[in-house]
Amino acid sequence: MMSRHFSRQLLLAQREAQESFSRVTATLAESVTGIRVTQGFVREETNSMMFHDLLLDHSRYSMSAARTGAIFLPLLELNSQIFISALLLLGGWRALHHETSVASIVEFFFQSNLFFDPIRMLSGQYTQAFMALVGAERVFRLLDTPLDWTDPESAQPIRHLRGQVEFRDVSFGYDPERLILREISFAAEPGKTIALVGHTGSGKTSITNLITKAYLPTSGTLLVDGQDIVQITTPSLRKHLGVVQQTNFLFEGTILDNIRFSRPEATLAEVIDTARKLDCLDLFETLPDGWNTQVGEAGNALSLGQRQLVCFARALLADPRIFILDEATSSIDAITEARLQASLALLLKGRTSFVIAHRLSTIRAADMILVLSEGRIVERGTHAELLEMGGAYHELYRQFVRAE
Repeated sequence: MMSRHFSRQLLLAQREAQESFSRVTATLAESVTGIRVTQGFVREETNSMMFHDLLLDHSRYSMSAARTGAIFLPLLELNSQIFISALLLLGGWRALHHETSVASIVEFFFQSNLFFDPIRMLSGQYTQAFMALVGAERVFRLLDTPLDWTDPESAQPIRHLRGQVEFRDVSFGYDPERLILREISFAAEPGKTIALVGHTGSGKTSITNLITKAYLPTSGTLLVDGQDIVQITTPSLRKHLGVVQQTNFLFEGTILDNIRFSRPEATLAEVIDTARKLDCLDLFETLPDGWNTQVGEAGNALSLGQRQLVCFARALLADPRIFILDEATSSIDAITEARLQASLALLLKGRTSFVIAHRLSTIRAADMILVLSEGRIVERGTHAELLEMGGAYHELYRQFVRAE
């Protein structure tokens, strides 16, 4: 009964201590990562006080766990001491009445110590065992989290992708009760470039997330080469995709390692050829250590523009049939962008591409421009056709020109 009571209390205390420690470490990691923002807004003292409060909170939970263990372990020890005391009292009484010998009492005393010593040792490990138990509980809770979706058993791999993408009355919401996209319908023929424009929150990135099968449509049908994307195995689809996002992530290692990430078996000559086709070979070779330049943690050793060039090369090295550019040139200077645009026009020829951009230079030449507003397509057509309509795109164009 006592063990059950204290086990429950100790488990709860250790669980709260672990969760508070997670908050401490998460805040610490966030503070280190965002140190420049903290300094820029003179938040050092405020953040320090917040961290101090978290530490006090953690110390309170840790003290509660330690207090519970400090009460429980002596009580376990007390059990053995009570038994030995009873043994000596009963044995002494029997020895005085000549019912047993003193030698037997001494022998039984030492044997009881041999019996209780492992229990004392195990009780000393009890708190650590509960700490491990709580940690394992958190790990397995994460591992046991059910997936939002999995490929059905009927799904088949797609081997030769032409690049046709069609949305049929597709609606989608990260929360099914709050739709982000509503009844989206359009078709992108192989080799064509589709530009997605609209204000922030209009659903542009959500469309590309559906194409990469990061999410499935809430309703409607998304077809790739005439097949329902649900019936295409996810790995086989993504092998034919190339994605360059606005916020790009690089892994610890060299520039060469990061470019090869999309195709590890690629040779240095193939990487150099890809960079040459992008017209940015000189920008890589003039770095201090060339292709062996370390990118640092998350690419922090490189500028934003250099990181995006690495991600362009990484995506194109995979030779994708469908290319997605999500504000991919936003961190590149105008001169480098002009060079890159000329190269991309050649490289994207024959590939189906979806471009999200606010710069006019990246959407003027698109085969079709989709104008989104509040999750719906409100206009579609080429750059010239949409300007002639004098609608939402014309207003966006006017704002872009004024901003430039």
